[in-house]
Amino acid sequence: MSKAKITFINHACFTIEKDDEMAIVDPWFFGKVFNNSWSLMRETTPKLDKLKYIFITHEHPDHLHWPTLKYIKENTNHEVSVVFGLRKNKNVVENIRKLGFLCAEIPPNTEYKINNFLKVSNYPTNHDSAYIFVVDDVVILNQNDCHLSNSQCLAIKQKYPKIDVWWMQFSLAGYYANHDDEAGLSKAREHHTELIENYFNFFKPNIFVPFASFVYFCKQYNSFLNNWILSVEDIYNTFKHLPLQILYYDDQLQLENFTERTQKNLQKWKKTFDCQKIILEHRLVSDDEIISEADKMLNDIKQLNKRPTPPELIFQFYDKESFFKIDCAALTCSFVDEKDVEQEKIAGILPSDELYSFFKFPWGADTLNITSCFEIKNSSLWRNMLIFKDQLYER
Repeated sequence: MSKAKITFINHACFTIEKDDEMAIVDPWFFGKVFNNSWSLMRETTPKLDKLKYIFITHEHPDHLHWPTLKYIKENTNHEVSVVFGLRKNKNVVENIRKLGFLCAEIPPNTEYKINNFLKVSNYPTNHDSAYIFVVDDVVILNQNDCHLSNSQCLAIKQKYPKIDVWWMQFSLAGYYANHDDEAGLSKAREHHTELIENYFNFFKPNIFVPFASFVYFCKQYNSFLNNWILSVEDIYNTFKHLPLQILYYDDQLQLENFTERTQKNLQKWKKTFDCQKIILEHRLVSDDEIISEADKMLNDIKQLNKRPTPPELIFQFYDKESFFKIDCAALTCSFVDEKDVEQEKIAGILPSDELYSFFKFPWGADTLNITSCFEIKNSSLWRNMLIFKDQLYER
């Protein structure tokens, strides 16, 4: 009987293949995500003829990418099942089924047999989720960007005392500090390496595969993060004493004898990351568009009777002279002149299209935070507003 093949595709995506069946994890093949603020280093188009299962670890668009799912559906003529974690809000499952896929929801912390060579379990925390894949007798912990709690780590370790392969995000992925806060951004880099070290020391996997960071920040006001990312070379230099396997596009995971290929892949990734990056300008959004979407959010607050609400605050813009004031308790919002602004109420500065996205989409707070296309002026006001908006969206 043939052995299963595990192949890295792109960013957080890999395939598990054996005989005439293939599963794919978190497919994102093309396009930009997080309000067009993240771009893949390279687009990919894997073969789909054996595809039977799609696993989505969590809802973030670099893991759950709707255009890629639509592409898969249009380029397969056989039945494909999507596996997603069980949650209260059924919007994801309903939309997966609307695309024409079968969809199975799996409750957390329980192992499920998928077929004769694959078992799976998921461990959700906040917006993210780690998955365990047992492929034949090989145990794979796909932690991606999930910050597992101590109790979850213990639960995983008790059930799977031997982790063969550990996949982990390795670089920056959201707001850490303002663009001019070098100390804060340096601390963010250190935080990521500390996370990797701490989780590795706990799980003690036989192989560590860094992934889920093969992107660049592609918008005008977050492109500064490209100067602060942890590169593949940084990870190698920091963790070369570990059983580190660096995969390049279409590489098959090897359970042994991968050191020489890792060395070669360091150079491949350096060339890939050194390529010219296309940086997008922000779209100027009209006052009326912003007011319209803000009013819809205020109406949601009224309908839900959501209390307590954040205090009145003000947003400043990079691309507008006026300021935007919003009071969620009074259910009012308006554009105001600078002369009428109380400086201590300015939560932050951002482009108009980022504020528009924040109001327009139920997940706008999470997206805004991940884009990093802003400067925080009053951290308490900013944080309270984003937390409040995010709580309006039931997951």
